[in-house]
Amino acid sequence: MGWITVKMDKIKSIMIKKTKRDVADKEEIGFSLPRLKTSDKFHVAFSRSDTEFLTVAVKKRTSQKIVSVWQTRANAKETGRRRNYYTKICEKVKVIPIRRVMGQIGAPRMSVRDHCLRPKEIRTICKMLRGDGYLDILDLSGNLMSSRECRYVQEVLVSTPKLTTLALDDCGLDNETLDGLCKCPGVLQLKHLSLAGNRIQDKTGGSIAAMLQGCKALRHFNLSRNAFETDGCKMLGQAIEENRSIKELDLSWNHIRGRGSIYISRGIQCNTCITDLNLAWNGFGFEGCSAMSEALRHNTTLTKLNMACNRVHPPAMLELTRGLCVNKCLLVLDLSNNPITPIYTTILINAIKKSPEMSLQLLRLEKIVVDKPFVDTLNELKDQRGFEAVYELALPVKSISEDKMRKEIQAPSVFNMDPLKLLYMLKEKNRAQDFFRRINKDNDDSVSPEEIKQLFKESGVPVSDMVIDKIVNFLDEDGDGHIDMREFLAGDKKMRKMSRDTRKSGDEDMNKYSRSFRKGNIDPMTFRLKVSNAPNLLSPVLSRESSPNGESPRKLSS
Repeated sequence: MGWITVKMDKIKSIMIKKTKRDVADKEEIGFSLPRLKTSDKFHVAFSRSDTEFLTVAVKKRTSQKIVSVWQTRANAKETGRRRNYYTKICEKVKVIPIRRVMGQIGAPRMSVRDHCLRPKEIRTICKMLRGDGYLDILDLSGNLMSSRECRYVQEVLVSTPKLTTLALDDCGLDNETLDGLCKCPGVLQLKHLSLAGNRIQDKTGGSIAAMLQGCKALRHFNLSRNAFETDGCKMLGQAIEENRSIKELDLSWNHIRGRGSIYISRGIQCNTCITDLNLAWNGFGFEGCSAMSEALRHNTTLTKLNMACNRVHPPAMLELTRGLCVNKCLLVLDLSNNPITPIYTTILINAIKKSPEMSLQLLRLEKIVVDKPFVDTLNELKDQRGFEAVYELALPVKSISEDKMRKEIQAPSVFNMDPLKLLYMLKEKNRAQDFFRRINKDNDDSVSPEEIKQLFKESGVPVSDMVIDKIVNFLDEDGDGHIDMREFLAGDKKMRKMSRDTRKSGDEDMNKYSRSFRKGNIDPMTFRLKVSNAPNLLSPVLSRESSPNGESPRKLSS
């Protein structure tokens, strides 16, 4: 019995050692064999070798997202070598190795977003990543970078052929740094690029546009939270028109308004690849919506359009609806946070109902109140084609009369007008001296900002203090905060000269779309649109019914 006991103990210890060795080998390999179906086991066991069985097992686990392919025996030595190299670089430049970076070495993704890294730490990470054959995603967002650090990023781009995603959001990149990044040949291999929150201005618009034209593999481009204005939008619009690869473009939170919105819309009009366009939180206004309406008439690929918070007032919404009713590919439209009144939401939903060829499936009207006819028409569209809409039933506003609310909503201050033009439109055909005396209520030698504000209030045009400050800064030459007769006459002369220069320049971009104001039967003095006439303005677009004589439906107006 004693001999048997000793023998059993020896066998038990051998089995324990063998189990530990198997566990160590499994940890070194980095994955365990998956549970395959009976058919898979039969096929692999009888028609493939053990190596092929292992390959199929790895693919099975990879498809189930249980483990990644990078955790293999072949990558283990390379990962260890890079960790040792990263530690030595940190010791050399006297920085502490980052635990998060150490854990991601050898993985296809390296993310240090919002770590507030110092320049030395960024350079050590880039040195370690050079030549990494497994790196696919690099996210350095939220870390301030100079031109020197950006050169290290460019070296990573050139030396890692599998890198397809680069995120440099909120890195404080200046114009010189962005120019160097856009000219880097490694950028051409990227499929996803994000440069949001860097306050990119028009100076760098040429480099961004050149990169957009040259990148044949780029699919997603994020340029939100920057400072593109007219010149930058002009170059971007041309690049968008020529690009044939990008699918998603984010231009939200920029300064796109006026001519800039027209340039972007023209680029979308000729583009044949973009499916998702985000233009939220800009200032398209009437001119931009008119240009976008024309773009929707011709575009055949755009499926999602976000124009939330873009100063889309009722006349602008009517212009946008003209092109929307003709478009056959748009699926989702977002008009949230725009100054659209409830009755105009009903006009919009009725236009959609009378256009059965439209493919629109979702309309987002968040923070916009609708009325009962809108809900009734929406229920009918739900039953007919599964149409959905997101809207508000009520907003927390103070109780005021309907006439007063309509007057405030239809005020020109909502309509994206230049305050200087608005002031001199109130002048009508009066002489400058007579207009000055009309504003000067107390009959002293100067006009105060309060008196200018009172003029707008009496004309039914409520404006903010920022508008008044802009007018005073334009007219006040000595900076005392008041405008005398001499300054007022000089300002009138400058304003007339600006109007003449605008007419001489022949700016067809703005004139073409601003001319739609007259087409829309809008009062040129008050810029108000009568609600009773609003449905009639869409009649050329919505006349799809047959005529009483049995003729074919009329052709849509262009």
